Amino acid sequence: MITNNKARIGDYMTIAEQLGGNRFLAMTGSKFLYHGQDDNGYVYLVVKLARNQSRSQYLKIQYNSMDLYDLEFFRIKRTQNPEYKAIGLKIYDEEHITLKTFNNVYAEDLQEIFTQVTGMYTRLF
Repeated sequence: MITNNKARIGDYMTIAEQLGGNRFLAMTGSKFLYHGQDDNGYVYLVVKLARNQSRSQYLKIQYNSMDLYDLEFFRIKRTQNPEYKAIGLKIYDEEHITLKTFNNVYAEDLQEIFTQVTGMYTRLF
């Protein structure tokens, strides 16, 4: 599929299925937040995570040029802007904090790495 004159490489639904699909969502309490593509056309999927031992709020899984995946566990820290606080407005600054990254991960290792980092199981057995 061609979008914005760039070929989309990969499919976000494939990433979701390799994580475990709806079973993954049911077991972990997570939600597929959004998907997109980077400047080179490689697809990514962002997952909003439930509370976990790594304290990460989000997981970004991106398809890369070697037919593998890059994983980034991160959280967003919100602090009230002091300039606006002085005049009584609640405007927040957001800081992107990367907790763990994994590069060039095979599809069959996605669930294992997710369990290792978050402590949440992706299936019953």
